[in-house]
Amino acid sequence: MRIELTNWLSARQRDFVLTLPELRRDRYYLIRTLLKQRVYWGEFDLDDDGVPERIVMIGFGGSIKQGGDCGQAQCQTMILKLHLHGWTLISEIQASRDSLRALPESDRGWHRLHAGPGRIYSRGEFGYEPPRGDVRANAEFMQKIADLEAASSAISRTASPGTHVPTTNRLTAAQRNFIRTAPAHQSSRREYNEALLKRQVYWAEFDLDGDGVAERFVILEFTGMCGSIGCATTIFRLGPKGWESAGDIGAEHDSLWILPEIDNGWHRINTGTVFYRFPCGYMDDEVIDSNREEGREPCGDD
Repeated sequence: MRIELTNWLSARQRDFVLTLPELRRDRYYLIRTLLKQRVYWGEFDLDDDGVPERIVMIGFGGSIKQGGDCGQAQCQTMILKLHLHGWTLISEIQASRDSLRALPESDRGWHRLHAGPGRIYSRGEFGYEPPRGDVRANAEFMQKIADLEAASSAISRTASPGTHVPTTNRLTAAQRNFIRTAPAHQSSRREYNEALLKRQVYWAEFDLDGDGVAERFVILEFTGMCGSIGCATTIFRLGPKGWESAGDIGAEHDSLWILPEIDNGWHRINTGTVFYRFPCGYMDDEVIDSNREEGREPCGDD
């Protein structure tokens, strides 16, 4: 029987995932993954005791590069059972969202799990394990875990989220006029004007390049302008001809941090969902790295 998984988590489910002690050291990357809707939730009574176990699948690290949404990729999957003292992790397996099924046959009172092509987990003494006689399955399982840990370590580039940047939606007349007249906002002027009336535009300032003049952040939290990595945000810098765009990123007014690391003379940015660098205007780390892997310039050529 297929185990249905969803990436549309309720507030209660998100809180449950964020408070899992096993994921505490990856909290900031976990928040990023949740906002990108790469965390999946499912429930299934694997031991037929009347209380469904909880299944949490996370598109961490290498899983993202191999497919992003865990549809075909093998992603870290946690199985939790309710005991007298609360929910407890009983197993971690590698599974794909499209292939995870509970098989009708049981092992030690638990349904066996089909987690992908040629990957069937049986209930062992301490939790779900690949068949002991399947040397290849065990080797692949250990390699997936090693790749997952290496990728997660590489992406968690800092133990701190950075310096939090305060924002405000109580704008002065000068700030409102700046937003209304900025050339970078010309194509979305109607949205900005309506959002200003509803106080859905946020303003922040931070000196990103250390020149003594703070850059300006304008965050538009308006219907249709927000997605899985945040809301439309323009960063302005003061150039020879006046204020100009230094890049467009996705952010939210309460999720904006500046990292101490410098890239091309500019601080990197952490929005809780994406890390941004400044190779030629602020861009998503993953976009830059993808271009480099494909032999293109970091800024892209398309």
